[in-house]
Amino acid sequence: SDYELLNNKLLETKPNIKILANCAGFGIFDHNENIDLDTKQNMIDLNCKAYVYMIDYCLPYMNKGSHIMNIASCAGFQPIPYINLYAATKSFVISYSRALNKELKYRGIHVLTVCPFWTKTKFFDKAVVKDKKEVIINYSCMYFPEDVVKKAIKDLYRKREMSVYGWTNKIQRFLVKILPHKLVMKVWMMNQKFDGTPSIR
Repeated sequence: SDYELLNNKLLETKPNIKILANCAGFGIFDHNENIDLDTKQNMIDLNCKAYVYMIDYCLPYMNKGSHIMNIASCAGFQPIPYINLYAATKSFVISYSRALNKELKYRGIHVLTVCPFWTKTKFFDKAVVKDKKEVIINYSCMYFPEDVVKKAIKDLYRKREMSVYGWTNKIQRFLVKILPHKLVMKVWMMNQKFDGTPSIR
């Protein structure tokens, strides 16, 4: 497997890993019943399992002053209908990364959780299913990846626990902390004109 290839290469070269950046991931915008099980399994494997494997394989080669950067998402702050599994995987990344940051502190290894808002990347090439109606019709704002990365790098060297770029992102993070998630989901459904069925509008 690819993990075995990586592990063998690490055993062979014994590198001094200063920064491990786990950036891979994908999501699908659609109703749960419209997404096949293989796609769901692949999403869990890449968004969650790969992060755990990469960290476990690389930790033996990390020392005091090393950093781990895990890309999560603002989607991980709350349950999101029609993006439900992707949001759940990012909730996993946030919880896992924040706890890991505490556990690795004794070794002087820092873990940063990056939680971008909507960002102009190739993520949408996969998330938006071609030849189908647009699932997400209202994006409150869209950030540039360069700006998200610049802040993430600053936060990494400042040894912050989490990197959240953009005021819209920060306000949403605050609101979903204090508002019932039932209400948050209701507002989301109304904003996107979802009715809970597999048919998209």
